[in-house]
Amino acid sequence: MQALRVDRRFFAVGFLVWAAIIFWSASQPGSGQPQAFTGLDKIQHFIAYGMLAFLLAKAMTSHFSWKSMLVIVMAVVLLGVCDELYQATIANRTSSISDVVADGVGAVAGFLAAWRWQLYKNMKRKQ
Repeated sequence: MQALRVDRRFFAVGFLVWAAIIFWSASQPGSGQPQAFTGLDKIQHFIAYGMLAFLLAKAMTSHFSWKSMLVIVMAVVLLGVCDELYQATIANRTSSISDVVADGVGAVAGFLAAWRWQLYKNMKRKQ
């Protein structure tokens, strides 16, 4: 039981640090230069918010269900919406609904990755 608490604390701290990094990144003025290829920012959003959902899922639950998925994904998407609204106030930055969609898809993928990891850990424990 003690290991579970330490494990969850580790992921909770990771979630807070990762969220701070995301919002720090959103605070940086844009370069105004076009990206190397179209869609790079969507990949970045997918990865960043997927990791955020993964960390939150590992911090919040050891029992994965549709309800926990809904709560965690909605919380992460809400953070993505706040990030986009904040970015609209930063020089040379724009906000985009497609970024929020990428955040949401990443959040679902991150939650599913956490769920799969938990299944793997449970399977190894039973062996």
